[in-house]
Amino acid sequence: MTHLITRVLAYARVGAAKIMRETCESGAALAEALAIVSADATGCEATITHAALPAIAADRTLFVQLLQNLLENALKYRTGPPRIDVAALRAGSEWTFSIRDNGIGIAPEHLEDVFLPFTRLHKTGHAGTGLGLATCRRIVERHGGRIWVESKPDEGSVFRFTIPD
Repeated sequence: MTHLITRVLAYARVGAAKIMRETCESGAALAEALAIVSADATGCEATITHAALPAIAADRTLFVQLLQNLLENALKYRTGPPRIDVAALRAGSEWTFSIRDNGIGIAPEHLEDVFLPFTRLHKTGHAGTGLGLATCRRIVERHGGRIWVESKPDEGSVFRFTIPD
């Protein structure tokens, strides 16, 4: 119950808080998110790689939370040792980030549902509140970007989001 309340409060705060945009080294933000999930990553023998990541205009605290939530999902929804790759690509006036995993994947009919609050596709075997990806969507949208997922069952997922420059 405490975990649920904490997640609901975090979700609400993201919607109400003023976005404090500053220069954010996304590589350093990723390192912070990796430090938070390090015990889980080590426990499941995850391999996490990343390319050079850019400096962006973002709220650093929220950006770390966004990366942490996406990494936690990649570590949680797996069939074997996770392989996760984080990258960013400049496209016009925005950066498109991707978090690719080799997890269990998502059926095509649920690709949008996963971003709805309290939506959990896997109600057994995986603890959670159904707020992690909803919080990710809220963070990205508060920054003026968009988030989506490309996935197939048993083939992994690629979560992508944009952050305007």
